[in-house]
Amino acid sequence: MNVMTSAFGNAGQKCSACSLLLVEKEVFDDPSFKGKVRDAATSIKVGFNWDLGNVVGGMITNRNDKLEHAIAHPEPGTEWLVPPRFLDKEKYVLAPTILWDVKPDGYSFHTELFAPFLSVVRVDSLQHAIDLVNSLDFGLTSGLQSLDEREQALWKNSIEAGNLYINRGITGAIVNRQPFGGMKLSAFGGGIKAGGVNYVSCFVEATDKKPLSIDAVLQNYKEAAEKEFLHPRDVNHLFGEQNLFRYLPLKKMVLRVFENDTVEDIIKVSYAAKTVGTPLTISIHKGDVRVAQLKESAVIKEESLSDFYKSIPQYDRIRTLSSDIPMEMFERAAEANKYIAFAPVVSEGRMELLHYVKEQSISFEYHRYGSIAEVPAVE
Repeated sequence: MNVMTSAFGNAGQKCSACSLLLVEKEVFDDPSFKGKVRDAATSIKVGFNWDLGNVVGGMITNRNDKLEHAIAHPEPGTEWLVPPRFLDKEKYVLAPTILWDVKPDGYSFHTELFAPFLSVVRVDSLQHAIDLVNSLDFGLTSGLQSLDEREQALWKNSIEAGNLYINRGITGAIVNRQPFGGMKLSAFGGGIKAGGVNYVSCFVEATDKKPLSIDAVLQNYKEAAEKEFLHPRDVNHLFGEQNLFRYLPLKKMVLRVFENDTVEDIIKVSYAAKTVGTPLTISIHKGDVRVAQLKESAVIKEESLSDFYKSIPQYDRIRTLSSDIPMEMFERAAEANKYIAFAPVVSEGRMELLHYVKEQSISFEYHRYGSIAEVPAVE
C-alpha cells in the first residue's frame, strides 16, 4: 500500500512520488507478488476530480511529451502489468499504469514522467538496487521496505537522496518533521532544506560584528560541529515514527584561491571542512607564495585557472572567499551543475559550517500495525 499511495496519489504528479519500484529477484519472480501488485493498482478508484471518492484524478496537463513517449514506446523486454488507460478522450485522467521488468538503461528508468506511471525493476540484491539508484542524476526521495535492521542500516548510510523513508510512503513531508530537499540535481544551491532549521540562512547575509583571533574562530567551529553538525537528532520524538535530521560531509570539495584571499581565511575554510569530515582541496596558482604557509592545511593543487575549470566536474561543491570572481567560473560551474559557495568566511561556526555539509531527513515508521517492539536508536 505504501508503494501504491506514493506512486499514484496526486495522480503521480508530486516531485517526491514513487516512479521506480526496485524489487529483489526472489520477490520479483514470485507470481503471487506480481498478482498482488496488479490487484492493488487496479482496485484504486479513478475518475474526475469533482468526485471526492476518487483516489486518482486528472493530471494538470494532457500535453506531457515524456509520458506520451513512454506509453507509445515501451522498452524491449518489458510488459504492461497494468496497461495505460485514459478515462476521457482529452487524456487528462490516466488510470494507474505499471510497466513491468524495466531495465536500468530504459527510458522510464531515467525519466521522471509526472503521471500515475510506475516502472518496476528486477534487482539482484539490495546493494544492486542502491547502486542503480545512486547512478541516477536526481536524488530527492527514496524509500525502503524491509524489517531487516542490517538492510536498513546499509540503505540509509548508502543511498544518495535528501529525504529517506523506511517502511512508510515517500510523499507528504511535513514541515519541521521531515525538512524537504534533495541531493544531486534535486538540490538547489547549497541544498538547504525547506521547512528545516537552516532555511532562513538562504535569505540572509552573515558578516562578523568584530574580528576574532584565529584560535577563537577555530574553537568556535569545533564547538559548533559537536553541538549541531556531527550527530543526528530525532526532531519531534513521535511514538511509532522516528524522524531524524542529520548532516553529511561532502565527498570532495574545492576552495579556489584568488589574489586577495588571506592565509587566515583560507585556514579557516580548511579547518571548517576538516571539522565536519569533508575532504578539501585547495586550488591555487602555481608558484603562489602562500603555498608554503598552507601545506599543513589541506591537499594543495597548484594549477592555472583554466586547468581548474576543467577539474570542476569532479567536485561536489566549490568554495570561494568572495563573489568577485570571473563570470566564466560561474558559467563553467553551471555547465557542470555545481554550486559555488561564495559568501565571506564568518567566525560563527553555526553559519560557516553549513557550506561544507549536505542535509538529510530520515523518517522511519518502526511500528507494525500499531505494535511497537523496540524504539530504534538515534544513529
